[in-house]
Amino acid sequence: MYELLSPRAIQMFSRLGFRSDPAWTVAPETLRGMLERHGLPVYDVALEAEALVGGYGLPDGAWRLGVYAGLARFDGSVRWTRKGLPHAEGRPLLPVSAPAPARGWTTCIDEQGALYLAMEEVPTAPAYDRLAQFLEILALELDAAAEGDAKRHFVASEVRMPGLAQRLGLDAAEAASGAFIRTWSGEGAHLFERDTPGYHPGTRLATRSAPLAADAFLALSAAGAEVRWSGPAPTRAPAGALLATSRSRLGHGNVREVSVWGPPTAPCIAARRVGEPWPWEQDRRGSPAVASASQSPAPKRGGKGKRR
Repeated sequence: MYELLSPRAIQMFSRLGFRSDPAWTVAPETLRGMLERHGLPVYDVALEAEALVGGYGLPDGAWRLGVYAGLARFDGSVRWTRKGLPHAEGRPLLPVSAPAPARGWTTCIDEQGALYLAMEEVPTAPAYDRLAQFLEILALELDAAAEGDAKRHFVASEVRMPGLAQRLGLDAAEAASGAFIRTWSGEGAHLFERDTPGYHPGTRLATRSAPLAADAFLALSAAGAEVRWSGPAPTRAPAGALLATSRSRLGHGNVREVSVWGPPTAPCIAARRVGEPWPWEQDRRGSPAVASASQSPAPKRGGKGKRR
C-alpha cells in the first residue's frame, strides 16, 4: 500500500498503527473466482486495489480496506449478491472499504478506478479521482480524528471560502486533492473543502491551534456562513471581548450557539445549547455542551442511513 503514498501519509499511517490483517483479505485471483462464481462484476482495478490495500486498517478494526472486506459482514458472513451493490449511472460498483457500522457510508470503485461514496437512501456520489487520492485523504482524516488528542479543535461550515487556506498559512496537499475535494495541511492542521453531490459540501478544519480555529471561525462567520465547532471546553470565563457568534439548528427546536472571545492570539471558544449555561457556569459535575463539527461525509437527508 505504501508505494502509492506521499511521505506525509506514510508517516501518519505508521503512527496510527495502520496495517493489514490477513483475515480480511484474499489473493486477487481468489477474489476474481469468488466474484465470477456469484455473478458479480470483475474489475481489474478492483483486483489491483485488493492486492495493494486489502485488509489494511486500524488496530481497533474501525477501518478495513479492500473489496473482500467491503463485501464481508461483521458477523463473518459475506454478501455475494449483485442486488446489494451500489450503482452509479446504472453501473454496479464494488466496495473498497468496510467502515465500522456506525459510520454508515462505504467507499466504492468503478471499472475505471474512480471512487464513490455510497449510503442507503442517498444517491451514490463521485468522491475521489483515484485510489491513491482516497488513501491520502484517509490518512489526513484519521490523523485529524485521532483519539486522545484533547487539544483538537474542529471548525465546519457548509460553504467554501476562497483564500481561507492562504489566510491560515496552510500549504496545498496536492496528492490528497482532486475534482471533488481540495485539501491543505500545516503543522498540526488539516483543511478540507468538499463538493461531493448529495453529501454535505463545505469546509472543515481540524487543528490543535486555538488561534487558528478562531481565525477560521471568524472568517467563515464574517462571510455570513453558519459555523460549527467542537473542541476543548473552557473552564474559565473569557476575559476578552466577544468577537463572533454563530447559531445552528439541531432539530426538535434546539439551537446550538458557538461564540469566540478575544484576544485573537489567545482566544476562548465555547458552545452551548441556547438557554443553557456556558461550560464555566456549570456545576463541576455537569458535562459541557459542545457543538459537533462533522468529521466524515454525511448525508443531507434520510437520517443517518445504513451502510450498503
